[in-house]
Amino acid sequence: MADRYRSEEVRFLTAEKKSLKVWTYDFKDFELYLDTKIELKKPVRSVAVCEGQGLIAAVTSPGKTTLYGLNGEEIEKLQDKSFTAVGSSGENLLFGTDEGGLCTMNLQYM
Repeated sequence: MADRYRSEEVRFLTAEKKSLKVWTYDFKDFELYLDTKIELKKPVRSVAVCEGQGLIAAVTSPGKTTLYGLNGEEIEKLQDKSFTAVGSSGENLLFGTDEGGLCTMNLQYM
């Protein structure tokens, strides 16, 4: 884990009203680079990143959930349930519902 913080660059995600952006900050050159921009049709409600699997999960209004690769490629739309929030923990995506339910998706089996 300590090696992660000795890296010469760090990647991070920003969420705007209708887009997601993956950035790289280079500590050596003190430069910020836009790697990927994902345009969305609906406003972002919640977003999570699973670094180990290289995935971004985005919940948009009205509760539609889509999985993207860090390169911006759409991987899958989840259409079974309307989610309100998403988070990540290790190999799992955690989805919240309006009713207070919590759904878990293990990404190891995708």
